[in-house]
Amino acid sequence: MSVTPDTLSFIQQAGQSIDAARQALVEAVAQQGKVVASAVVEQPFGAVNDKLFAQWKTLARLAQEVQSIEDQFKAIYETAVGLKACDIQVLVALPHVPRQKGPARTHLVDDVAVEDVVVRSKGVKKAPKRKNAKVKVGTSPQTLAGNHAKVLDFFRTQLNRKSWKPLTHATMAKGSGIPAGSVGASLARLKKEGLLLADDKGGYKLA
Repeated sequence: MSVTPDTLSFIQQAGQSIDAARQALVEAVAQQGKVVASAVVEQPFGAVNDKLFAQWKTLARLAQEVQSIEDQFKAIYETAVGLKACDIQVLVALPHVPRQKGPARTHLVDDVAVEDVVVRSKGVKKAPKRKNAKVKVGTSPQTLAGNHAKVLDFFRTQLNRKSWKPLTHATMAKGSGIPAGSVGASLARLKKEGLLLADDKGGYKLA
């Protein structure tokens, strides 16, 4: 069973919610760190300091776990993109030719054979047009729109085809002007289209 566009949209929305939760936890960790630092300065040996520090460690661990879940969700989305349903072309049915008896049947077969030869001949002449039609139907960089196009434009200002450059999702989101939760989907699309290369160290370059 193929994945529908609606399913991909739901997965993307879930990923955006996870990213929002991660950012909220990161901010909570930073705020709790300030509280711990202030408490230590005011009362170095205060009994409440250990509790505050334990809360800070718990928040930090939660932020790391949510980050791990977000990374897994990005992989899930990329897999789902590969299972997206393709459009199926519906062929128009040929008109039904009733059978006839006797000589008329032989004459009918001859007419069909002649028409078939003419259709094949025209098909050969129109081969270049048919080839151009396939190029238009296929996915190309010109069909990219929305967030995908914004991320690609950002990469073209930051990357080249010779050297790897490390970029974080936050940097991509800020530079392209899209939500951080949508960066993973755009990366998957650009990789699928053969426009972007990525290494296992967080580096990117144009394909």
